[in-house]
Amino acid sequence: NLYLLDAKRFQPINNGPFTFSKGSIKQVTFDKADRYVASSDLDRCVSVYKATLKDDMVREEWSLLGRYRCHTRSIVQIMFGVDPETETCLLYSIGNDMTMVVFDLEASSFTTGLRMKTKVDIEQLCNPTCIAVLPRSLEEEFLILGNDEHKIRLLNMATNMCRRVYMSPLVDDPVDNFFHVSCYISGRGSQPSDYLLLQCGKHLALTKLPFKGHPLSYLTKQVAAVSIGNLVVANDGFHCFTLQNDSLIQYSIDVNVIDDHVIEDDEALDILISENAELYEELTDYFILAQMEDGEVETVAKTIPVDEIVKICQAMGFYPSDRDRDDMLNEVKYSNFVNEGSIQTEISTRELFKLFMNHRPHR
Repeated sequence: NLYLLDAKRFQPINNGPFTFSKGSIKQVTFDKADRYVASSDLDRCVSVYKATLKDDMVREEWSLLGRYRCHTRSIVQIMFGVDPETETCLLYSIGNDMTMVVFDLEASSFTTGLRMKTKVDIEQLCNPTCIAVLPRSLEEEFLILGNDEHKIRLLNMATNMCRRVYMSPLVDDPVDNFFHVSCYISGRGSQPSDYLLLQCGKHLALTKLPFKGHPLSYLTKQVAAVSIGNLVVANDGFHCFTLQNDSLIQYSIDVNVIDDHVIEDDEALDILISENAELYEELTDYFILAQMEDGEVETVAKTIPVDEIVKICQAMGFYPSDRDRDDMLNEVKYSNFVNEGSIQTEISTRELFKLFMNHRPHR
């Protein structure tokens, strides 16, 4: 059963609970405007309820908008979002069937049911663990997804194309959840500073936005002996709360530490190369061999065609799936498309090493 309570009196808003779910309810979430509330249950169904004004625009009455069994395996997480083109309210659902389902709530009604906008495969070998919306960056808006193989994907919200793959924080557990932290810092103007808090098993990791994704961009801390339960970030962005073993624990978030910890991409890549010098040297050898495929070369070029990426990865012992191959090629080809409008057809040794480290298996 799903009860909706008045926030001040803790009394039921409707006459009784909603009893439409046939399985135990796993998650409940509201949209930002409090017009919709959605729930997911163990029956692999998503239920959406809509608020309507009643009694001279004073009292809200909630009613069922629709239900949809959208996954063949258990639902991992549901989340509200906004269509970047039409500004309409969307509902996202990811499941252990490795798919993401998007519902258009503005086009849905009780008579027609929930209107599915799209259903896309987001993984081929891994199970997704969490999803969130990144704050708008330049001309693109991204969904950020984690999986159980310690990878983080950035998906373009308009095209659902995977644009980036990164390593998750270097801890034992994959990412369980993402939390956008926005806070106003004195002396830094009237605009808030944006950060991303990652829940990874018994660890918390903090990174500054825009998202960089390299291991040195995270500050991690172990906050539990086994695993963090529920986690909530305060509206001011300076505190978070966890529920562990029936205990409510408060943590302070010092964003000044992460600001002092920020490392530029080139410097972070230099450190990554120095820590994996033998691996980088092996990749460089294959980089040169790729240019000698048609015969001897007089001078070694600084770049090779992107079509050689998969061959070099296979020579290094990483055999990407068809989905991984497409993601790698798209990541390189469209890396400068938004800013310059051009498709990149060549890749350098350093860029290839970074791509290889981000995409190869965690273990």
